[in-house]
Amino acid sequence: MKQRPRASAAVVLKRLRGLIGARHVVADARSTSAAERATYGTKQRITLIARPRTRQELQACVRVANELETPYCLTSGGCNWGYGSRVPPRDDSVLLDLGRLDRIIAFDEKLAYVVVEPGVTFDDLRRFLERRRSKLSPLSVGSSSRASIVGNILERGFGQGGYPDRLAHVCAFEVLLPTGKFLRTGFSRFERARAGPVHRWGLGPSLDGLFSQSNLGIVTSMAVWLKPAPPLADTVQFSVESPRGFIDMMDALQQLRLRGVLRDGCAVSTRARVLAVTQQYPWDDADGETPLPPRIIRALQRLGIRRWMGWAVVGHENVAHRRVQRGLLREALASCVDRLDFSPRALRAPLVPEPNLPYWRKRTAKPRDADPDRDGCGVIMCSPVLPFDGREIARVTTQMERVLAGHGLDSILQVQCASERSVIINCMLLFDRDVASDERAARKCYVALGRYLRGQGYWPYRSTTLGMPPHASDEQERLLSVLKRALDPLDLLSSGRYLPPLVSGPVGPASRSRRRRA
Repeated sequence: MKQRPRASAAVVLKRLRGLIGARHVVADARSTSAAERATYGTKQRITLIARPRTRQELQACVRVANELETPYCLTSGGCNWGYGSRVPPRDDSVLLDLGRLDRIIAFDEKLAYVVVEPGVTFDDLRRFLERRRSKLSPLSVGSSSRASIVGNILERGFGQGGYPDRLAHVCAFEVLLPTGKFLRTGFSRFERARAGPVHRWGLGPSLDGLFSQSNLGIVTSMAVWLKPAPPLADTVQFSVESPRGFIDMMDALQQLRLRGVLRDGCAVSTRARVLAVTQQYPWDDADGETPLPPRIIRALQRLGIRRWMGWAVVGHENVAHRRVQRGLLREALASCVDRLDFSPRALRAPLVPEPNLPYWRKRTAKPRDADPDRDGCGVIMCSPVLPFDGREIARVTTQMERVLAGHGLDSILQVQCASERSVIINCMLLFDRDVASDERAARKCYVALGRYLRGQGYWPYRSTTLGMPPHASDEQERLLSVLKRALDPLDLLSSGRYLPPLVSGPVGPASRSRRRRA
């Protein structure tokens, strides 16, 4: 039978505009070019951007994509800086922007949960809780308060406020499958079920994890668990210069985390990262030299900025509890750190400032309306997961710093205490995208870091589009490919995202024939 050709972009544009309105489907070069720009060079192109308002409009868009065999991908807040921003893994895709699906569907103060759509940002939730004079803690994120809560959680992002491992504290997903049908997870799959947003597992196999770092479906809502803000809280700051002190400090933090003294955010940053949070690169003082020359490092030491600077947030039930907690922290840390300070924390203030780090190596001033993609900031993230063992963390971070320095990059590292047993080393390769040689060096450094870490048996908790898909050729990959083929046989939804494409090459008559033969 004769194969019909793939629908043109004009046909797709007309169909989608008929569904959700001409204002919300754009194909002009200015809009698509902005969405194709990330914090490192990309080649993938976007044919148009569609912004549905409701789950029904989104469902209609997916059905049209299936009918016209049009590849599509997703974005919500568009703040996935350092990992690929809004850029799809595949060329000639329709970008479905879920930012207008921004309802807070349900909220329960007593049971401490909120049900949100993908367009709800961290700032939206903070304002929502403030308006209701809620006693629950707002959430924050390391990129921007404009980031999507759902998007960040599905990428397994960590943050401050609430539970650090957020994916472990969500449930009741509503998912639009590539087939165009909706699925609900946990108890929410049952009609009139009342425990959906308060119990993770439901009955039978749990499916939530299939839709995290995945191209098997579109999560249109989820229940997010929150925590009450403690009556009192401290920000604990500590620092250390010596390698031996760093090892002992990390081991002390692991025990404090295991014993439940440190339940919330806890991280340790390099000297260069602390500086990059507060200012841009000191080009004049460094006489254009990179990375930071020794004389500037010595000046920072004199100012009390040690090689490793740590912080933690500790909540207290009352003054007596604060006294006990501070005593435990002093007992564990005082002998291994150079400085230990406690300061009361105002938990109602916004927890994370607008992004400064991406502008570290820019030679122009950071604008008031920061947009790292638009402004040519260079960011590539490399975030391996390690056991929470001081000696091993010291060994790996030391080698990572050598690789960074060898490529002219600063040691912008943060060791995030992900759990009682593991840490994430968030390594930011920061450069100026307007300087071609800087980007070439950063890409080479990213490859070298990946080669070293994989050789040590360490993999990132989250992948950039430069390292995607992570081919493993194991049984998990084969099982996920079976599921992908069953749900999305034409491989239209975010093809190549965390899973090798079902068939290489563009969708079209030839590739369609190969799929049918397969």
